[in-house]
Amino acid sequence: WNYADAMDEALKVGRQAVTLCRHVTGRPSCRIRQADGLFLCGFAALELNRTRDGLKSSEDALKIFVEVGGPRSQASALRAVALSEAAIKKYDKAQEAIERALGLLKSLDTQDEALLAEVLATESYLAKQVYFAALSTSQKKSGSSEKQQQQQTQEKTKEQEEKTTEQKEGEEKEKEQQDEEEDKQLKSLQEAMVEKARVALDAVLRTEDEATASLRRLELGEALYSSGDAAGALTESTMALEYMKEKGLGRFQGQAMLTVAVCRLATGDPKGALELAREAEKAAKDSTTLQALAEVISIAKPMAAQLGGKTSADPGSYYAQLENPTVRFEVHKEYEEGGVKKTTYSDLINMRIHCGDTPEPISFD
Repeated sequence: WNYADAMDEALKVGRQAVTLCRHVTGRPSCRIRQADGLFLCGFAALELNRTRDGLKSSEDALKIFVEVGGPRSQASALRAVALSEAAIKKYDKAQEAIERALGLLKSLDTQDEALLAEVLATESYLAKQVYFAALSTSQKKSGSSEKQQQQQTQEKTKEQEEKTTEQKEGEEKEKEQQDEEEDKQLKSLQEAMVEKARVALDAVLRTEDEATASLRRLELGEALYSSGDAAGALTESTMALEYMKEKGLGRFQGQAMLTVAVCRLATGDPKGALELAREAEKAAKDSTTLQALAEVISIAKPMAAQLGGKTSADPGSYYAQLENPTVRFEVHKEYEEGGVKKTTYSDLINMRIHCGDTPEPISFD
């Protein structure tokens, strides 16, 4: 008997309840119970990765709640619809459902802080999915673009050879503009992901639900890491892990330990990352987390061996040897024309200068 078995049993019992309530007509209370059953069936189906079933149950629950329910029940059902739409990658529809739910909650005379926190957590999850979908598309496009360039280099057509310098420069400029627009869009989605994770954490802290707050804090840590702020991510994810260990929240400890280990690796502590990743292997249960931990160990192990048991701050360590680097600079065309692009500069600050493992002379250079 495990978590999946429990969800499967919940789905069966929920469907039985829905069928029983459907037979009782003319009583609004039974219609509400029927919608409750559909709502719970929708979540159970989602947990079992039966996304289509989950979406149908959630939509059916919403229809009944609109007919006989109130704004709270409708907002809850809309949250379930949003999660289902996000699972099948219909992000626009998911966002519409979230906005409708937030609009309903704002109309309440007395705010339901717990439900608002859940809806905002769903919005945070959606922002994360949208960002990674855009990132994946950009990477695939970049990969296919490189292949096309190789093919064009190998098989130059007559038409390409006859192109004037002006035409080629125009095409290059257009491609640069497209790349810059893509960078801006990704940066915007990245910032939205972090901001919504912060809002979700703030909302759950107002409910004084510390256990759920630890999960939201872990999600914020993951968002910060994805945005290049490894130091901030380490702080948030460590706080979440400490609470989970203290309260014995075993189900999420493996994921929390993985996040902290990755952040330690990114901030120049491969030895700490290696120790925690090995400890996490005992706590983690799902194959995805275990696979990620194996990857962290394979990267951290040689780095820790190179440090020889020392930390990045110790004299004579690998990082300390970089304190007085000899760097040869070449003046690039971009500098002559007004400096590096804003997006490149932001990435340099967020990913290198703000990280504690980068020696100051390198940061300034």
